[in-house]
Amino acid sequence: MISKILIPVAEFHRGNTSTYVERALKQLGIETRIINESEFIALFKESPKDTHFFCVDSGKPLNLKAPEIKDLSLENLFYWFIDFRHHKHGPRSPTDVELCQEISNRGGRIFQSQFGDYEFSRAQGWKNSFHLPLAADPEIWSNVPREEKAFNLAFAGNVWDKGRAEILQYLLNQNQLKFGFPGHGALWMEDAAKLIRQAQVGFNVNSWYGNEHAFDLNMRFYETLSCGAPLITNWVTEIDRIFPVMPKFLKVYKNVEELPKVIKSAFLDLDFLSSGDEARKWIVEGNTYRHRMERVLDLINI
Repeated sequence: MISKILIPVAEFHRGNTSTYVERALKQLGIETRIINESEFIALFKESPKDTHFFCVDSGKPLNLKAPEIKDLSLENLFYWFIDFRHHKHGPRSPTDVELCQEISNRGGRIFQSQFGDYEFSRAQGWKNSFHLPLAADPEIWSNVPREEKAFNLAFAGNVWDKGRAEILQYLLNQNQLKFGFPGHGALWMEDAAKLIRQAQVGFNVNSWYGNEHAFDLNMRFYETLSCGAPLITNWVTEIDRIFPVMPKFLKVYKNVEELPKVIKSAFLDLDFLSSGDEARKWIVEGNTYRHRMERVLDLINI
């Protein structure tokens, strides 16, 4: 039986993935809380076997080689790689690969948010590797209350890199478009969801757009749909895997040259513009953090 799941993070802010994981586990009746790295090291060596640790990568890897725990089994540890690549170094940095090898060698389990990274993990022989996609919290990224439409398109998120910045600036420069973009990290959680609900259509561009390693399906993809907004997003291979037939609520662009045509077609497509309820339904029925944590609990109970 599961007594407790603790959620270690090396870096934390309200609104990162660990926030949603904690909420989902509590909804499922699990005793849980977010802990920092020093708490993790202190608690890991003393916790009973029915306490599990679900580590949420937030850009800075946890130190699993600290002297206090370096010789301990990681059998009760699950590590979710949200950003496996550490993009500034290119795909799958040596730091991440070394960390995965350490987890595998010591009996821990690895979750990759991107299917391609899961395939990479299995190819390395890390047999306790699983695909756990990102998701949305439908109570925070909600479709209510209804908002008056103030924008044609809207995007709420961080701008870590030149590729994403350039495409957002391109939209800001289109005088005929009312583009809702508050700037880097200006809105979080409920406030960001409110902005999305004020748009006729949600807009998304993943991190490191235009680079060869820009292949992740990011959090905002799920969160925008959860707000009941049809979505224009950049194409990545994972979209074809999820949707063998493109749903009504999604339109994709592969480069900035395609974007004007895609936007124009979106606002002429009445089925697309009225598909927000279908978008929300797709999230609620199978793509919430509660669904993801149910998967984790199933694996803990194997």
